[in-house]
Amino acid sequence: MKTPVNKDAYFLSIFFYFFLQSMLTLVESIYTLDLLNTQLDEKALGLLFFFSPVFLIIFKEKYNKRILYTSGVVSILFKLLYPLFNTTIKLLFSGISLGSALIFLVIYFSMKSDEEEFNSNITLSLLMGILLGIFFKTLYSSLDITEYGFYQLIGLGLGLFAIYQLRGMNFVSSN
Repeated sequence: MKTPVNKDAYFLSIFFYFFLQSMLTLVESIYTLDLLNTQLDEKALGLLFFFSPVFLIIFKEKYNKRILYTSGVVSILFKLLYPLFNTTIKLLFSGISLGSALIFLVIYFSMKSDEEEFNSNITLSLLMGILLGIFFKTLYSSLDITEYGFYQLIGLGLGLFAIYQLRGMNFVSSN
């Protein structure tokens, strides 16, 4: 008998929430730093983080679980760290988090085997990730509560739970 929600859905819900927050913070940081500029400068190059999955072309061999786990953990850790720094460092950290999240998603999509369960997990997880973002922004009047003050412990707890769930996920090895 299949369970309606498995470990992948729990992890992916938090992961999509962190992914969307990293994406929003990257664009927000670029906008903040270049607000008064009329010309493009090096800060606008932060948009290149959106193209980080192109680096996977370099790897001719098949993807393995180590790359998947490393990119997932790096994405979560840098998302947890960027609220602690100023806007310039926040731009770099949110970009690294976004880039490794995109790499994780490309490899994750290539390693899953059960199509029906995979589609339902992705749909449910994306919905829950968006709802988490809406909920945390509603609590702090349109600012994400998990990035400010003592409430960063909520984000830390979510991040640690996501890393714990990532450890227990099963994948089809493509080696």
